[in-house]
Amino acid sequence: MESKGQWNLVARVIILVLALSALPAQVGADAGDFAGGDGSAEDPYQITDWYELDAVRDHLTDNFILMNDLDSSTGGYDELAGPGANAGAGWDPIGYQGASMKVGLEGQFDGGGYHIADLCINRSESETVGLFYAVRDTGVLRSVRMATSSVEGMSEVGLLVGWLGGAVQDCFAMGSAVGDVSVGGLVGRNYGTMTGSDAFVAVSGEDWIGGLVGRNDGSVDDCCASGAVSDGHLAGGLIGANYGSVDDCYAIGAVSGSSSVGGLVGENLGSVDDCYASGAVSATLNVGGLVGADDGGSVSDSYWNTWTSGQPSSAGGTGRTTLEMVDIDTFSSWDIAAVRCGEMDPGATWNIVDGEDYPCLSRYMEQFELKKGWNMVSLPLCCPGDGPAVDDVFDDEIEAIYCWDPVSKSYTVPTNLGAGCGYWVAVLGDKVVTYMP
Repeated sequence: MESKGQWNLVARVIILVLALSALPAQVGADAGDFAGGDGSAEDPYQITDWYELDAVRDHLTDNFILMNDLDSSTGGYDELAGPGANAGAGWDPIGYQGASMKVGLEGQFDGGGYHIADLCINRSESETVGLFYAVRDTGVLRSVRMATSSVEGMSEVGLLVGWLGGAVQDCFAMGSAVGDVSVGGLVGRNYGTMTGSDAFVAVSGEDWIGGLVGRNDGSVDDCCASGAVSDGHLAGGLIGANYGSVDDCYAIGAVSGSSSVGGLVGENLGSVDDCYASGAVSATLNVGGLVGADDGGSVSDSYWNTWTSGQPSSAGGTGRTTLEMVDIDTFSSWDIAAVRCGEMDPGATWNIVDGEDYPCLSRYMEQFELKKGWNMVSLPLCCPGDGPAVDDVFDDEIEAIYCWDPVSKSYTVPTNLGAGCGYWVAVLGDKVVTYMP
């Protein structure tokens, strides 16, 4: 005969099941971790603070969109992204090493052109380090702006992502990256595709170090780097070691190291087409104005400035003087268009103000269609330092400009423009203003 205690236990279980079934169903997987959305491509999870950004790691197959800037004043910074976070290790990269493969983002992350600023990562003993640990082949990082951030790791180190198997599109990083092997300003090691992305990052390491990518086994197209690269073997202004393809890119930062050092690529085992470099280059062995060392790679229609680089030779490419580097005839085989100062031709990959400046990727040109009265404008591309001066952008074409200062809670008159910030601009009549940095 069953005991009374057994019947009481059964009754309690039934009551518990009924109570749980009466609770409202949760929408999506842990939807409360985010400000909105359901994680689908049509309605991505919305991120407004560091807590929500940190929650991405628990939803790697979903989709996300950043709704505002994240910086040291945003909720969760001290606990998750500041220099004192995680016992001084700083931000914990999104993703991890699985049993047989790297586990990372498989969905899409849209930065919306907003800034992720002041991020600190201090993990000198860790491999694969960045805002994202890894991005898998289906993963996409788009319009992410990393500003005034720093990362330190051991290998596969980049401000945005340590290991890339998917795509990086229209992304930007500014800050510093330090490591031992495969260190890049934006990406540590690339097996995927990188397009329309830039880095203004000071990079230092030992092997495979580049202003944009440490080691490239994928494709890099329509990108640039301008930060200084130093202290390494296999060091390049854009890429440390290239095993993939590089097209329509340039590097203007100084590069220094021990051996296999180049203004664009340290060592080339892949292909380089329609690129240039203009930064100072120095090393003791295997040094070149464009490519430091070649190991079976190819270089076509690519150039370096023999004057500014201080290098008369290269393991690939053609050396040109400063006067020749601003002459459109030098680049006659490129998809390039001559424009007047203040004009643009978005139909060509490159634009040049012939005889005055180096070629510039046409995506850098910003065109403002202003209507009579007040207009809200912004620079979608990030700029180093304080950004371009107001006079350089608008060239006396506007009557007034104001921006909102959240600290003083008042409108101020800016002297420089920052990317992603909104500005009220007044004109007396309809006009188009073009800015070419």
